[in-house]
Amino acid sequence: MSAQRRKGVLHVALLIAILAGSNFACLGPTGIPFIDWVLHPETMDQPVPDVELPQDQMATMAAEAAYTEQAHNLGLTQTAVAATQTALASQPVWHFPVIVEIAMPALVPVDGKTVEGTITLQDAGTDVNLVSIESLQGTFGTGSWDPSGEIEWQGDYGSFTFGGICGRHEIVEARVTLKDRAGNTSVPKSFVFLCE
Repeated sequence: MSAQRRKGVLHVALLIAILAGSNFACLGPTGIPFIDWVLHPETMDQPVPDVELPQDQMATMAAEAAYTEQAHNLGLTQTAVAATQTALASQPVWHFPVIVEIAMPALVPVDGKTVEGTITLQDAGTDVNLVSIESLQGTFGTGSWDPSGEIEWQGDYGSFTFGGICGRHEIVEARVTLKDRAGNTSVPKSFVFLCE
């Protein structure tokens, strides 16, 4: 990568970090202030000092790396990977079910026929026994049920289908939450579609 391109990428990264309010905007990888690193790209060639990470942070990083590899092998979208990595940052993947992706057609006809969506999840114990769908906007069918007999597992990843009917022209937004036998609850995930 050329020095000019690296500088452009770093400017974008700095802007994103500042807008996000991140503390990581303060220091560059060489331990010098990030802004100096951007303005003086010759410091980019300096070696990055070795940093000793706490064991729990190393375990979390290892879990995230393993997740990313498995997600890639399953062909999940980059959006799904990014969303799940955000969920991983807020809860350990080895204790809580994680909703990886909710696939639902963007446009659903108002014809009285059931439309199916798919929920992809990760749960180390493969013991998810409750799914709840709550309508936030619109009249899409909601409720809770035990999907354990419907989930098709591949390792600690699984997927199952759900369905509903569009009764009128409207925008529908619903939120999904999963719970496992130990009572651990996933971070809720929403999906939106148009009944047309």
